[in-house]
Amino acid sequence: MAILARRSLLLAQHSVLVLAALAASPVVAQQVEVVTHDTICYWSPHNGTPSLQVSDFTHVGGGDGFSVAIRAGGFLAAWGQSFPQLFNSIPSGGGFLDAAGGEAHALALSGSGGLVSWGYEFFGGTVISGTPTGVGYTAVEAAGSASFALRADGSIAAWGESDHGTVTSAPGGTGYSHVSVSLHAGHALRSDGSIASWGSDAFGQVTGTPTGTGFLDVAAGDGHSVALRADGSLVSWGVDANGVVSNTPSGTGFVQVSAGSSHTVALRASGGIETWGEVYGISCSSWLLEIASPSSADFVQIASGRQHLVALRSPDCDGNGVADYTDLTTGAAADCNGNFVPDSCDLASGYSIDIDGDGQLDDCVAPRLQANTYELSVSAGGKQEMTLTPGPGLFLDRFLMVGSLSGTSPGTPLGALTLPLNFDGYSLHTILNINKAPLSNSFGYLVTSQTSSCEFSLPPAFDPVLVGMTLQHAFVTLDGVSLAVLEVSNPIPLHLTL
Repeated sequence: MAILARRSLLLAQHSVLVLAALAASPVVAQQVEVVTHDTICYWSPHNGTPSLQVSDFTHVGGGDGFSVAIRAGGFLAAWGQSFPQLFNSIPSGGGFLDAAGGEAHALALSGSGGLVSWGYEFFGGTVISGTPTGVGYTAVEAAGSASFALRADGSIAAWGESDHGTVTSAPGGTGYSHVSVSLHAGHALRSDGSIASWGSDAFGQVTGTPTGTGFLDVAAGDGHSVALRADGSLVSWGVDANGVVSNTPSGTGFVQVSAGSSHTVALRASGGIETWGEVYGISCSSWLLEIASPSSADFVQIASGRQHLVALRSPDCDGNGVADYTDLTTGAAADCNGNFVPDSCDLASGYSIDIDGDGQLDDCVAPRLQANTYELSVSAGGKQEMTLTPGPGLFLDRFLMVGSLSGTSPGTPLGALTLPLNFDGYSLHTILNINKAPLSNSFGYLVTSQTSSCEFSLPPAFDPVLVGMTLQHAFVTLDGVSLAVLEVSNPIPLHLTL
């Protein structure tokens, strides 16, 4: 049973760990290795589980005996025990954003907002052949031989076999933000955090649904359900098989929930995992999952199959021996852009840049160089006014504006820094003709306010041969005595139109 994980937990690259309980009659090909911790068992590999050394997974989901995942670049993966069609017809190409597994099929969301289904379709079924066309979808879910998708307006699309009314009685209207469905019942979160429920009420999953608003997550199992309140506490309802309801952990600090056939798993804000209920007859007690070392609690997403669990670990991108999740939550690493990746790793990977070398990501601070416009007409003429705000401690140092007609990459090395301009004839012109047209105040001293300005002036009715050109300008800050390069700014484009 797949549930839709909150995508806000998945903005970093992760490695995948598969958790499961020992099956009553394991398939030989699964090469099951059992490790006991209290009354919990987990095993790996899981009939082709990707190597734990692979560290580019960004999303995981569980089906009935198999798992699906998304790797960096949006490429799909699937493994486990199911019909061959599920594994030999995985859609190729990247850009996928979400994926979910049902009984013998899987469903994925493309980067364009479209849907793709694959796997095995039982005779007379429509779970694959009936997949909606078009775009505008934002998340997917699957259970049994049915599929569900959220549209951009928050409405729910449902198709396939309507086990216990999960398809035919799916709620109409808009404004839903999350959907979780099992073989018997479905739940959806409304925009106010209230829960809508439908399907079979044989186990009280519909009438037992908590009232009120402010819920952040909800998950449906085969006979029980669980929801996450705004304060991080949990509430469970339905049939209490093997304590799956009565053994729900108390307290707060949880951030995600997932449910299987008769088990539940919850993710703590600390990165720890707690499970309870039963998987294949093995009782599960409340358990903080720890791997690699007793202090390890670095998971960022959880999902449930009907009889197994799968979780996503945080990576250690800087190689300091501490999970990135731990570094970020303890404040040992900065994350100024909020993408759940240490800033140092953003720089190393090229995801972010620090052009001026001030130790801060450029996407987290106002750019050093700003302009009032980025386009001028050669017919009408005009001015581009550029303002430089250099780093601290540069009082009475000098500034120099440099231009380029050949772009910003790969740039020009200036010692330890790189000027984000390709040096060309226009660059040389701006250096040899300081404070002259078309650039005024292109060279000078930084004054008390530390803010300096420069203008690019274009007279009216200028030569139309310039139409279509793009000029780039950037400031260089120089030591007031030695003229050594202290800082470079971001580039500012100027597009010349008719």
